[in-house]
Amino acid sequence: QLKERQVDAVNMHHSDWTGGLVALFHRFDLACFGWDAQHERVIKDLAKIGIDGIFSDHVDRLTDNLPG
Repeated sequence: QLKERQVDAVNMHHSDWTGGLVALFHRFDLACFGWDAQHERVIKDLAKIGIDGIFSDHVDRLTDNLPG
């Protein structure tokens, strides 16, 4: 139904994401974005589960804690 409505991504609060949800949405070619990632632990956890995009007010924390 999401594809029929031309939805390409899902943007949810970081606390709503799990590795299982990311895998499920990726299975249907949907991008996954997490917002309100203000702490290093949260940024690392989101990256670890394979999320596609992370939103934070702290660019320095993002760049310091993302792989690559």
